[in-house]
Amino acid sequence: MNNKKTVLLICLLACSLSAIAQENIEPGYIIKEDGFRQEVMLAVEDNISTPQKFRFKQPDGEWVNIGIDDNIQEIGTNDKAFKKFVVQIDKSTENLDRLDEEKTFNFVQDVLFLEYVLSGSVSLYQYRRKGLIKFFYQQANEDIQQLKYKKHLLVTKDQYGRSYAKGKVVENTAYKYQLFEAFESCSNINSSYIADLNHSKKDLVKFFRTVNECFGDEAVKELAQKTHNRFRIYPVFKMSMEDFRYEIGTDIITFDNNIGYGAGLRIHFLPINNNKHLSLFTEGYYTHQRAASTSEDGIELMMRVINIPFGLQYDFFLSDKMALFLNGGYNLMLDLNKSRVTDTNISRYLPISTRDNAFASLGFTFYNIVVAELRYNSPAKVFDIFPDSNTSYQPLILTVGIDVLPLLHKKK
Repeated sequence: MNNKKTVLLICLLACSLSAIAQENIEPGYIIKEDGFRQEVMLAVEDNISTPQKFRFKQPDGEWVNIGIDDNIQEIGTNDKAFKKFVVQIDKSTENLDRLDEEKTFNFVQDVLFLEYVLSGSVSLYQYRRKGLIKFFYQQANEDIQQLKYKKHLLVTKDQYGRSYAKGKVVENTAYKYQLFEAFESCSNINSSYIADLNHSKKDLVKFFRTVNECFGDEAVKELAQKTHNRFRIYPVFKMSMEDFRYEIGTDIITFDNNIGYGAGLRIHFLPINNNKHLSLFTEGYYTHQRAASTSEDGIELMMRVINIPFGLQYDFFLSDKMALFLNGGYNLMLDLNKSRVTDTNISRYLPISTRDNAFASLGFTFYNIVVAELRYNSPAKVFDIFPDSNTSYQPLILTVGIDVLPLLHKKK
């Protein structure tokens, strides 16, 4: 029953984290239309699309909602920023199921927040929605322009001269002529370079870096192109306080709460690009636990196992240097054939019998490198000694780890 309650708690935790995973809260700034800049804690909604609504925390702690109609010119964090523009945009879809045969552009005026991709003398922006991604560029003191690119269906004519779409997808790559005409004065931009230029973030970032170098601008800042490292790797060290109970029929034997130790490796994966909050994780670590009964019956339990927990974690960023996190999941216990029960001087080696052990954890991350965590495990039936016996094992585990990837990157 306790296991079922714990599993239900973990499921509710996972659902709650999924529900709030669409909003990232982290240190940021807002710039009003009069140029006033304010440092704030910023909440950005919807990772998949370019957000048009934000929330920020005022000095008095109150959260304020802002959007496209408010007196905001720019808003951002350390690694992404959004600027408000009046744009001419062609919103034709790139969803293959919704393409038509129209190859010309249909521009409409709109007021939008665009996401910085590259900031320089010539800046690159993007606008994303489901089935839609549009790139814009702007030279200093000039109007912003959308790069003209569109997918459409090939149009052919039947024997009577009637047009019909045949189903083949083709591309209108007018952006290539658009960019060649705008930057042909650059010595490092030529027609062959433009001809091979794909309508992709990677190619366009490289192109506009080249353009900025041509204009002598070396202080180019890359923003939306930067993605967070989607893996974290932590060597972990563990100290646990174990609660053992040995039940024989109606008799319950308790054991000293001894301290166990362990070490291993934890791996986190961020499934949503540019979302630092939600991650999947797994571990592998060895633990050695030993406990003697509090009575004088000579019973001793010893466990030597490999634990493989896996689960879901959500990080709440308290500042740019510290985050609070919650996680939960299941733990698999693999016996090393060294676990045993010693009862009245008769030592017998017994395999671990459980595969059902849920857990929930609370922890902190410091400087995005050091992690400290306290983990609660549901009771696990670890030994089947006699038909009428049961051994319950429930550890409370303190974990400390260090993310090695940032340290390796600094050495390069």
